[in-house]
Amino acid sequence: MSHLYLHIPFCEHRCGYCDFVSSEDLSFVDVYVSALIKEIGLLHKKHPTPLKTVYFGGGTPSILSAIHFERIISKIKSTFGLPSEEFTVEVNPESVSKEKMTALVRLGVNRVSMGMQAKQTRLLEVLERRATFETVVDAYGLIRSSGIKNISLDLIYGIPGQTLDDVEESLQAIIELSPEHVSTYALKVEPETPMARELEKGLISMLDDDTYADQLDLIIETLENKGYVRYEISNFSKPSYESKHNMSYWRGVTTLGVGMGAVYLLGNERVENIKTMGTYLNMLDDNKLPIDNKVILDAEERLYEALLLGFRLKEGIDTSLIGERFDVDFEEVYAEWARKYIGYGLLEKTDRGYRLTNQGMNIANVLLMEL
Repeated sequence: MSHLYLHIPFCEHRCGYCDFVSSEDLSFVDVYVSALIKEIGLLHKKHPTPLKTVYFGGGTPSILSAIHFERIISKIKSTFGLPSEEFTVEVNPESVSKEKMTALVRLGVNRVSMGMQAKQTRLLEVLERRATFETVVDAYGLIRSSGIKNISLDLIYGIPGQTLDDVEESLQAIIELSPEHVSTYALKVEPETPMARELEKGLISMLDDDTYADQLDLIIETLENKGYVRYEISNFSKPSYESKHNMSYWRGVTTLGVGMGAVYLLGNERVENIKTMGTYLNMLDDNKLPIDNKVILDAEERLYEALLLGFRLKEGIDTSLIGERFDVDFEEVYAEWARKYIGYGLLEKTDRGYRLTNQGMNIANVLLMEL
């Protein structure tokens, strides 16, 4: 069993903070969909495995028409088969329609992830998001009425000009909508993005570390008080509504990927697809998988990655499993590290191994650099 990610790299408008592989040139949508379908067939010939989960990410997958989705999903069905557990499509509020949602549900989609980011119009303008909160509410209603019982909303904190009151207001709006899952991300401004240029010119300024921390503490406290479980550093869910697809990444299991810029893991091999449209289309026109790079991870790299990803999860790491996979005694090799952070209240022992405390998860990057 495996997991399939499909990258849809198109956006009608690119947000100011985004550096994902994406394009605003929608003239390539039809030919891209045809290439993607061909890639699914080629990948299945090499890796004919049933699927547990499927995830359409982007970009903006919901920019595709119902007919596009039908073509792609029909190909998945005739090759790998439909996923047995979870089928997610990312959507932007402004590209949700009743017709599209009806088609997606009919085709087997059972989970939708939508970007809300913030409630306040002024903050959405800072992010260069086109959808207002009212558009989010309308789209959410359409998604619910279509029969989707598993919805995830995204929230961004650390936005220039964002106050604690703003975060609280956004959280209350999410709680009123009552999605099954909430992803929360600290704003990270990547180089060469419009927002990075605004920062360089002094037009906006980032929040200080203390404000970031206060906002995160508020998010954790508010969502946990409403029954959401922080099952991963940036993700909260109602019980049993964790993202099964993303759990596959954090647990380091085999995944597959198709589409421009897709990255996936095959055992000890990380595969990266071509990131430029022309080369991607040309390679598939020649009936070749559009692979740009393959990296073979050695045992030490795989161990480090397993620890980094495992400690992102509330469940933490299973030291017996780590020992079996990598022939290493965690208790012996990392004894000093574990003792130090247990003493600081940032790490705790479990029946299976170790996990970060809530406070430890907040500064995980610092702790895990010392592994």
